[in-house]
Amino acid sequence: MALESDTHQPPPPPSPLPSLSQSRPAAANEDMLPIESDTAPTDVDAPTALREDVDAPTAPMDVDSPPGLPFPGRRVNNEWEVAYLKIDHLTHSQLKDLCREYHRNITGNKVMLQNNLKIFSGDKKLWDEILPGARKSHRGKCSGKSAERSTTDGITKKRTATKTSTMRRERIILGGEENSKRQHQLPTERSKDRRSVKEKERIVEWAKAFSAANGYVPIEKRTDCPATGETSTAPSVLPMGEYGRILDHVQRTEATLAAISNVLDLSCAPSSFPPPSLNSDTTPPTSTTPSCVAVLSPATIPSPDNLFVQIRVSAIPDPPNVSYHKDIDKLGRIWDDTTPSWSPQEAPFSIPVPFSTSNEKIAVALIYWPQIYMKGRAKHWDHAKKLWSEWKFVMERYRLSTPADFWSEFSDHTGKRLPFSQISKLLRMQRKQEDEQLVTQAQFELGEQFLSTFSYRLGGQRGIPMQRPHAIATARNSNAKASRYC
Repeated sequence: MALESDTHQPPPPPSPLPSLSQSRPAAANEDMLPIESDTAPTDVDAPTALREDVDAPTAPMDVDSPPGLPFPGRRVNNEWEVAYLKIDHLTHSQLKDLCREYHRNITGNKVMLQNNLKIFSGDKKLWDEILPGARKSHRGKCSGKSAERSTTDGITKKRTATKTSTMRRERIILGGEENSKRQHQLPTERSKDRRSVKEKERIVEWAKAFSAANGYVPIEKRTDCPATGETSTAPSVLPMGEYGRILDHVQRTEATLAAISNVLDLSCAPSSFPPPSLNSDTTPPTSTTPSCVAVLSPATIPSPDNLFVQIRVSAIPDPPNVSYHKDIDKLGRIWDDTTPSWSPQEAPFSIPVPFSTSNEKIAVALIYWPQIYMKGRAKHWDHAKKLWSEWKFVMERYRLSTPADFWSEFSDHTGKRLPFSQISKLLRMQRKQEDEQLVTQAQFELGEQFLSTFSYRLGGQRGIPMQRPHAIATARNSNAKASRYC
């Protein structure tokens, strides 16, 4: 007991570092958050070696590290210049624009877009995908191997194999790939010439031999043989002057025959230019389609010799500004050239006969105006059509009987002739009454089939019933005329 009371243990030495409670002052504001640490919390009484030195200075920054991800910049000497970009702080729209620039997928949120850009940045093989594509065929032959293609998710997939039908066709036509020296089943012709020098020289030798065997013959020494299609170097039988005269005469003859062959049988219509009697051995080759036929109009008019003459387009004048409202009898004399009262001197214009050596002209009756202007000058006919139609209706009634009967019908009680406008109005009323009578008669004859019989098509819609009596009467008359000739 005495030993225990006399023995006195000294106190522990003080810690070289103050405790955490002493080194950190109390927070002045209770709302301040505590400082987080990556290491586990230490006890204030823990040894000094186990506690973190909070006053230790931080490590300096590495200034040599690249400030972002590497991306392709400019293309210099077939090499990419690297450009570093920071994508962590970019907005969603900026990331989409960057993905669109580098041909990446632009769908998804910011994390997905950043992943797409990181994959593209890390794989420099994908950088060549932003190069513009080839617009023409590549030169050289293809290797024929199935090239691998990369997708946006970083997974490489092989191209699909050739179809079975293509392989079967290759075996049937070429006897299998093992018998073919081509590297691909369906090669493409390339623009690069891969022929050998011997092959090129062989073609040049063949071209020289062909040129030597088929030398150039001047035009003045050529004589074509129509029977054999060969060319002879013998001197011509006819002189050049006589040859040209005969050729010109034959061309004019054939042009005249071609002009009237559309409307008249050549066996019944003698030509005004009979072909000369020439020996076949001395007749030079002639053209069957002379250039003068191209300027002819499809319109034809009868000539005084009862032959139909095809007129030139350039010979058709503009519709003359004439009026026969005050002289209907003169209109009857120049309306049709087949009537006994035909007066060619009073016709409004005449047309020269094509290929005529005597400058012969033919007076044109008014009844031929639609045929001439509709087939030759359709734009001019649009202005003269209304006036000509009025002449037509008056002349149909005028020629239905004698002129005396016509004027007895269209005169007033005093014997004075009615003007042209009033005659046209009365004839228009008569035609309207006749059309209504024909419509009533057709409705009585056809019954329920009337609407289906008198209908027309508008665009793709069929069976639209006719409404105007004049259209129904015209269709009925045309159907009756067609059934009469059947």
